Amino acid sequence: MASDINSQPGALTALIIICIILLVIVVNQVRVIRKTGWLPYYLGWYIIGGLVAVVLSQLPGLEFRLHHYVISMALMPGTGFPTRLSAIYQGFLLGMFLNGVAAFGFDSILQTAADLRRDAPLGSALPSFVTNSTNYNTAIPLQNQTIFWAPITDTDDWDGFALLIDDVERYVGTALNFSLASLQAGIPHFFRLAFTSSSETGDFTMPITLWPNGTWVDPLPGPS
Repeated sequence: MASDINSQPGALTALIIICIILLVIVVNQVRVIRKTGWLPYYLGWYIIGGLVAVVLSQLPGLEFRLHHYVISMALMPGTGFPTRLSAIYQGFLLGMFLNGVAAFGFDSILQTAADLRRDAPLGSALPSFVTNSTNYNTAIPLQNQTIFWAPITDTDDWDGFALLIDDVERYVGTALNFSLASLQAGIPHFFRLAFTSSSETGDFTMPITLWPNGTWVDPLPGPS
């Protein structure tokens, strides 16, 4: 998607280079298929597949998502010819397929905007920690520490908080503090906080880092 490309520095340049390389590979592979006499057969099926993709992409309320492992499945038949380059392409496409399925699992090519967002930021309000690098007492052992955060203001449409510690949800509720007594000493810990409303959770803050020597590193601005 265009939003994916715009969010990654240098992605457009990389995409252009990849497209040029793929164009050269496709032209050469088409030449090989034409020499075998199978070009009209393959061309017909790829045209039909392209038309189906165009129709699917126009369905209202849905986004057409051509996952990279789906692309490998679509291109694999075009490499079924006894040449060394075809064997290389087959190996690369098989790797694309295995990588995609292993990393992300099978997914639909038609998804709603909410499906595509997944765990991306919602743009919701962010809570703030009261405990910070200036008031955290490094002389107190970790097991005796308690961290605090600011209460919900009257203008917020939230009713509680969710606290992640080391990317594990350790607390959900209305309290404004959390005891660190259960945390293991001698290792770094990371804290992220979000507002909650019933079953809905807002954006989490960027992580606070608490190092084993007691150094408290405040979170960067923005959601994580």
